[in-house]
Amino acid sequence: MVGMRGFRRVKTWCIWLVAGYLIINAVYAAKSLAGVDFLPGHHGALFPIGEWFWNILRIHSSPLSFDGEYKDVSRWETAGTATGQIAELWMDDGSSGAVQVHYSRSNDAFGEHRSAQLVQIRSLGRGARWQIKQTVAAVNGKRARISVTAKCARPMKIRLLIRQARSPWKTLIDCSGPVGPNWTTLDATGLLRLTEKDRGKVMLVISSVEVGTITLGAASFTMTP
Repeated sequence: MVGMRGFRRVKTWCIWLVAGYLIINAVYAAKSLAGVDFLPGHHGALFPIGEWFWNILRIHSSPLSFDGEYKDVSRWETAGTATGQIAELWMDDGSSGAVQVHYSRSNDAFGEHRSAQLVQIRSLGRGARWQIKQTVAAVNGKRARISVTAKCARPMKIRLLIRQARSPWKTLIDCSGPVGPNWTTLDATGLLRLTEKDRGKVMLVISSVEVGTITLGAASFTMTP
């Protein structure tokens, strides 16, 4: 009887240990998907189930379009000002210098989209650049294509790139070109070379070093199967 009780106790402990491990993996996947560093200094090898689950979900975790909700823009840095409303999940990058910019939603949509992001770059300090960004999930070793469709009130040069979401912010894919009053699509492809520190995330950035008005109609980030 004592042996049987001991066996049942060990069995119960094992069940609780497995359940706890699965819960931790689920939390790891949820935290990683939300962009929160789970147990800093550790990596996915400790939680393979969570890593596997995250790898499935993260491919389509971030909408890149300008169709969603719009929110009041906020700026991380004190240099320059950003006012108005910006599309959901996009961020004004206040680290880019003394930029005066206003954001608003536009009904001048591209294709089947419902709305577009209107950007009025009013002034740029010396060496400053306007840019917005969105963090997207990525897989190391995959080839990726990025694109943005935009038009400008007057011809301007726009840059589109993928960079690391963490320091040293290395550029992985890059393109730029002139954009005029008609819808123009800029696109580029490249290989994603991520490190463990990147934790499966990269930053899609749209920028310009010119004053003017830009309408952003669409953006995309896709990886080959």
